[in-house]
Amino acid sequence: MHVRCGPYGRYPPGPVGATESAGISGQPDVATFTNLKLDLKEGQSNDPQTRNLLDLDNGTFYSFAKGASVAYDIDLVFDYYSGPWFAGPRAVKNCGVSCGAYTIWPFIDGQKWPYFQNTFLRYTTIPANQWASFATAADLRRAWTFDTGADEKTELVSSLVDLNTAQPRSQYLWSFKTQQGKKGLIRFTQAQHNKAGSTATFTFDIKIER
Repeated sequence: MHVRCGPYGRYPPGPVGATESAGISGQPDVATFTNLKLDLKEGQSNDPQTRNLLDLDNGTFYSFAKGASVAYDIDLVFDYYSGPWFAGPRAVKNCGVSCGAYTIWPFIDGQKWPYFQNTFLRYTTIPANQWASFATAADLRRAWTFDTGADEKTELVSSLVDLNTAQPRSQYLWSFKTQQGKKGLIRFTQAQHNKAGSTATFTFDIKIER
């Protein structure tokens, strides 16, 4: 089955292939996914079984090997190059081998992805402990507007750690906007970064407009 992307979203709905996702809950106009887990390490870009491709709509991770076949569903790509980072697929493509995507882009290019979603990310100034106060779609849209720099340009990759201290950027919430215009939040509930060992582990929750 082929998945296409139309002007009002993806169709047919739902992920394709083997998946791994967390539980779903939330208000009628918000989907909430909890306890998504991710392990990253330097040099894993050549491991096809790494689950580092995320579909935000379904809270589902796909293995890197499935990238081309699920490209229309992928909103975020995670990797580790001189530190952990994530980005929308379009940003990874635009970055190419010139920035943080240096190690992963040649593999994506080799897979011949047919499409690259444009997902925008912002590290907000909203404390992570305010997560519960964002319960409706209107709340999520309001969270996006909190960012004065939200000019919705295509960005490069976003570091998941502070570049000066190497500490995880988990004190505040991350906001996002998908190519389909859905807004949401990411809260990192657990984050560990071993700079010496070039590894990182994250557990996080997602809220997204339905």
